[in-house]
Amino acid sequence: MRIAPWRWAVQVAVHVGRALLVLAAPERVAAAPPPPDVACRTAAAHLDAGQLKEAEKLYTMAAAAGTDACAIQGLKQLSARRVEADGAVIRGHEFLRTGEPAQARESFEHALKLNVGSVPAAQGLGEARALQQRGTSGAWAKWQSFYSDWVNPIVTRLLLPAVLTLVVLLAISRLCSGLLVRADAVSWPKRQQRLALSIGTTLLAGGAFFFPVYPMFRLFHAEEPLVTAAAAAMGLILLGIVAILVLASRHHAQQYEIRHVGRQWKWLLCSLCGTGALTALVWWGQTTLHRQIVVLYGGLVVFGLLITSAAVGQNRRLQVHAQAGGSASDEAATDYVLARLQSLGMESPRDLLAIPALTPLSRLSSEDLSALPSGPLAGALARVFSIFRPDLTWRARVTIMDDNRVTVALTRNGRHAESVIFSRLDLALPSLEHGSSELETTLVRDRAHAQLLTGAAAFILIHLSQVHPELRGGLCGAENWKSVTQQVIACSKSLIDDPAGRVALLARAVDEDPSNVLARFEYVWALLKGLPDQPGRHRKIAETVELQYQRLPAIGTEKGWEPLHMRALYKMTAYWLNHYVESDRRDTTALSMAQQRADQLIDLCKNRDTYGKKLEWVAKRMLPIAENLRHNIDVTKPEPVPDNWLHPHTEAPPSPRLAYNQACLECLLMERNHTEAVGSALDDLRFALATEDDRDEAWADPFFRALRPNKDFQRLIRRPPIKFLDLPAFSKHRSLLDKAGISVPDDLVGRTATEAQRNALASYLSTSSVIIDRFRALALLAQVHPDLNSPTMLFLLEQSGVSSPAALVEHARSDPRGLLRTLRREAATYAVHRLAGLGRPHGWLVSAGLTPLRARAAAWGRRGADNDRPIG
Repeated sequence: MRIAPWRWAVQVAVHVGRALLVLAAPERVAAAPPPPDVACRTAAAHLDAGQLKEAEKLYTMAAAAGTDACAIQGLKQLSARRVEADGAVIRGHEFLRTGEPAQARESFEHALKLNVGSVPAAQGLGEARALQQRGTSGAWAKWQSFYSDWVNPIVTRLLLPAVLTLVVLLAISRLCSGLLVRADAVSWPKRQQRLALSIGTTLLAGGAFFFPVYPMFRLFHAEEPLVTAAAAAMGLILLGIVAILVLASRHHAQQYEIRHVGRQWKWLLCSLCGTGALTALVWWGQTTLHRQIVVLYGGLVVFGLLITSAAVGQNRRLQVHAQAGGSASDEAATDYVLARLQSLGMESPRDLLAIPALTPLSRLSSEDLSALPSGPLAGALARVFSIFRPDLTWRARVTIMDDNRVTVALTRNGRHAESVIFSRLDLALPSLEHGSSELETTLVRDRAHAQLLTGAAAFILIHLSQVHPELRGGLCGAENWKSVTQQVIACSKSLIDDPAGRVALLARAVDEDPSNVLARFEYVWALLKGLPDQPGRHRKIAETVELQYQRLPAIGTEKGWEPLHMRALYKMTAYWLNHYVESDRRDTTALSMAQQRADQLIDLCKNRDTYGKKLEWVAKRMLPIAENLRHNIDVTKPEPVPDNWLHPHTEAPPSPRLAYNQACLECLLMERNHTEAVGSALDDLRFALATEDDRDEAWADPFFRALRPNKDFQRLIRRPPIKFLDLPAFSKHRSLLDKAGISVPDDLVGRTATEAQRNALASYLSTSSVIIDRFRALALLAQVHPDLNSPTMLFLLEQSGVSSPAALVEHARSDPRGLLRTLRREAATYAVHRLAGLGRPHGWLVSAGLTPLRARAAAWGRRGADNDRPIG
């Protein structure tokens, strides 16, 4: 039979291919199986040698050849060997856990003897040998076992994937904040915000934990109730977010209408509703419960992502970066803006005797503020890293263009929120005038920069308060950042030193924003401070402050207003009390008002548990001052003071203001014949009176009328008496003389013209006629010459040892130049200037008996004043 050529070629190719395969891999050509009895004997030898894999192959071949008895028996023995080897491995690991490497080594060696190819036995034998070589204690072995069995699996297989997943989800939520939270969206109240953040982070943490765990372990079986619960959870969460939005809108009056909620949070609502609808659609298309639970679970995670994005996007954490006009980072300016944001309204008082005039405008804490790191590399890295920070919401860039202009750009979640450019003229500040020297120019520029940066801080704070209503409390109604800037500059001794400019700036602040209650109070106080010292002044001030105080919200209704309440209550209490003392304790209405305001002030200072750190500090400083005022009121009442009543000195070291108030109380005790209070009052005043303004205030204070005749008091305040009855000679009888209508020298001379009149006055004053003669002599001294009819001049003469016309004549004739030197020295001690009797002493020296020539020479300081001879 003839074969076709193509078939012949195919057969040749097949045979050649088989030959090549045999040459290339001879082992692939199956050898002829051995006889069954030989296979069984060879397998038994392998079994005895621990070569279980080779024995298993031979027993399997023998079973296939029909030698069932031999093969079955061998396979049973092989299975028993494996079980015994695995048991030895388990015992070896137990010995390793208990720290017994020798026993573990024996177990692993026995396991290898039974099964040469056991990989766990070989690994365990290596660990046992290593432990024996290191001589490791049992505690270390137990730790190694615990680490390998528990720590390593939990960390590498559970926690690490879960944490990485959570970090990724949080980073995604941070990136989504700019899409879900508008730049002008008003933040939710803290309670609702924390609730939303708790829900969102719980869902994200659950997703981060169960996504790596559920596919591996299937911790629960998918059942119909579980699917229903997951679907119900999604619906409840969606309704809960809607409820939070409604509650937030009701919490902020200006956001009450529901249309504002839909406008500000439309992307959040649309995202939640869209996620819910998409999850329901995908869930409906799944056929198994396992797939349905995974779909619902993914929907809950997306819900958590959206809710967390909305919650963290409302944080008020702010990062500030200040730079000069050339884009160079200005660390000093950055620090100044940060400090200003925290300390607006916390400037120190303009004098030591000022009450705690600290009204914190800002309620930002140090945790809310941060700065961009300096340096190009650090700043760039910080900008990149800040993109993924979930807590960093606001960023402010302040650029100092020049000495007169500043720009501020504010962003929220990476979106532009507000920006402004302003100059000194916009703040009603005078144009910058450079000094004559380089140092003066530098000081002027530094102050100008500080004023502009204060405006930048006020702009940032006001804008933050518009979207974070909890910051509005400390602003006391302020809504305009220019008004806040002008008020802070005017009340800061470091930013302005012109009193007239200060008042004008406060007036401009009130014009810019009439709702800025604090600026209005500061303006009113500045105006009242300039009222002339005349009867009724204290009542006028008290009534004016009362009128302004009626416009404040009631105590406890608005948080952050407490410092302003404290300052107003203190001023009203002090001025009502001053008016009551000035009226010789006849105006009982003033005393009643003072007592009412003092009680309110004490209650306000004591209930400081709910205040913040700044407000608590202000209340703590004010409390001892308020309590001292209350003691002053108690002493001024008509009721008698017990003899054993002691001055309530504070246990803490007193401040100058408190020492001043304590001196007031001691003066009231002096009027009740507590003579020992004089020394205490003077000691307190030495501590309290630090500046010239303080001494002026003490001299005009009606509480110190009892001290005015006191020489030590007059030296302390460097003021001579301003009234005739304030002379030291009348210190014990001033009040009775005033009631008798004797207030000037002419009155006293007229009422003591006869001996009967002098005796009647002595009886009225309960003193001797000798004292009355001294009074009359002092009054007659004032009538020697018109220049001597001055309480100040009479006081200087009395301090110089001249208290009668006869003493004046004696001193003037014996040593006129020495008398004038003594008078001028006393005038310098009491800061007396431009006194007619000292500037032109010629007239009264002539009236004292000197010739005109000698009087003129004494006044000019020439040597001829010591004799009556003409000066040649």
